[in-house]
Amino acid sequence: MLKLINLVLSRLYRAHETYEQLYDPLLDDAFNGGDFGEHEKEEWLELTVEALAHVYEDILQQSKLHHQACLGEEDIRWLNYLFKGYLG
Repeated sequence: MLKLINLVLSRLYRAHETYEQLYDPLLDDAFNGGDFGEHEKEEWLELTVEALAHVYEDILQQSKLHHQACLGEEDIRWLNYLFKGYLG
């Protein structure tokens, strides 16, 4: 059985489940993408980041929604870093 784990979504899940003192996604260097080739890893990553951007775009622009979305400061930093790095 082949099990694929989307490491971007895995980081986001872990960030939501913890506090900054326990986990900061920007400091997690475990991203390796599994057994995919470089092209497949990059494609998968870009699609994931684009999907997350659609979900979190309005939330990130309205600070009053951060708490409702359970986003800590480290989550907001990471999402902004991710979107800026992959979506320009």
